[in-house]
Amino acid sequence: MSEPTGPRAELRRLLVADRGMAALRALRWAQQAKVEVVGLVAESDGDAVWPDDLDFAVYVPDEPGSPWPSAERVLAAAHDAGCDAIHPGFSYLGRTPALIELMATSGLAWAGTGQHALGVCADRAICRATAEELGLPVVPGSMPILDEAQGQLWLSRVGLPVAVRAVTPGRRGPRRFIHAASEAADALRAGLAEGPVLLERLVVGAREVEVPVIWDGAAPPVALGDRDITMRGAHGRLIVEAPAPGLSDKTREIIVKQAIAIVRHIQLRGLCAVRFLVPPDGRPYLLQVIPGLSPWHGVTEALCAVDLMDAQLRMAVGDALELSADDLTLAGHHLWVDLRASADGELFELPDMELRRDLSIVEGDLVMAGDSLGAMIVGAPTRHAAIVRARASLDGPLMPGVELDRSELDAVFNSVEYWQGPLDRDRAAALLAKAPAAAGALTAPPPGP
Repeated sequence: MSEPTGPRAELRRLLVADRGMAALRALRWAQQAKVEVVGLVAESDGDAVWPDDLDFAVYVPDEPGSPWPSAERVLAAAHDAGCDAIHPGFSYLGRTPALIELMATSGLAWAGTGQHALGVCADRAICRATAEELGLPVVPGSMPILDEAQGQLWLSRVGLPVAVRAVTPGRRGPRRFIHAASEAADALRAGLAEGPVLLERLVVGAREVEVPVIWDGAAPPVALGDRDITMRGAHGRLIVEAPAPGLSDKTREIIVKQAIAIVRHIQLRGLCAVRFLVPPDGRPYLLQVIPGLSPWHGVTEALCAVDLMDAQLRMAVGDALELSADDLTLAGHHLWVDLRASADGELFELPDMELRRDLSIVEGDLVMAGDSLGAMIVGAPTRHAAIVRARASLDGPLMPGVELDRSELDAVFNSVEYWQGPLDRDRAAALLAKAPAAAGALTAPPPGP
């Protein structure tokens, strides 16, 4: 797609219903498109510098017992700031119908997904049932489990091992698995304490792969390659690769076809990611549909040479997408790498480097140990070359003044297993379990390809 020039003249001011990395990503688009950006600031931002880079910042107080920010506060902030449109950023508001209900008569453009499609995406049970209606394979599992007795009955009939999944996708908290009957009671109670759950048979040796899809409702939906999101660290996704390595042409064809089929069926106009579980035999199971922009969307933008935020906002104001599968040229191999601080520090002037940084802070911001810094995106012609570049970037002046927590990254990039090919969930978890608690420098030469 071409450089952003601004979707239609009526979009002059955009509110981003999110903070940090999402707000700064929108700002980068808006500066090219000549659109003003209004961001939201929470109490926890304190003396953060990044809001000063925005055109306007609106303080939204915390509301005990409720997610931040509330849909009502977002809509009020947009009206008070004179905005023309709202972008959900990466926040939960882009994955629930609450804000869309309020916006029906607001007069504001919405750069997210419509209410009907969100209703399907916001409930794993409905999403599973929808996939089954289409004849798409899903992991064998239960209907929503509401209490421990119901869960124990299902387990007695179906057996172990199983995964305990929240009915509402995106709910924060540890992943829970039941490998033995003695673990069932505690796992069920912990999961049910946060709401209804689904029990799914645990697929051993599987990888998690997403197919991003974009659709304006007119031209055919476009699949934007694929990406492997299997590598999950202590704080969430650690490394995302695009394209997903090691997929056969047949598996790739299947997941693209199934992703487009469910997007069409639920009429999901806009951007989403259809997530699959790919077992060793290569026959995928559809897991869920995640609407909107993900924190690791930049790895897909690098692979496909598109600006997904620009595409979202163009569709929000009614512009045609002007993108087809024939327009895409997927080039190279790209890594999205999560960055966190291992100690307190202050970000100094960023040096020019031949990589993309999607940061949640700006120069002058103070950070504390454990804080998320955002991510870097590294590309090269081949997977091994991309890994070499990622290691070299971590060794360089990537974030002056901020010490990076490299314990998990070093465990991955120093691993011969990782270099030899993609890891499934079980092997990735075993590898990261060996990571030292503290960050350390790379001490061994990179394994050979």
